[in-house]
Amino acid sequence: MPAPAIDSWQASGLERELHERYGLTHLRVRKRGKILTLESGPADAVVRHARMKRDTSHLWLLQMPTRGSR
Repeated sequence: MPAPAIDSWQASGLERELHERYGLTHLRVRKRGKILTLESGPADAVVRHARMKRDTSHLWLLQMPTRGSR
């Protein structure tokens, strides 16, 4: 069964949780297809920290860059 698409409330909810609960106000969440990307920095020099890919309705896969890669 394919994973359902990500709704905008999931991205905004994750960003709100990062800001309010963990104090990570420098991070923002971008939604694209079945992936949520955690990023920071100015719009012209974005730093991507991690991606969360929706695999099934209840399973998310965390993807992080290796050392030195962008």
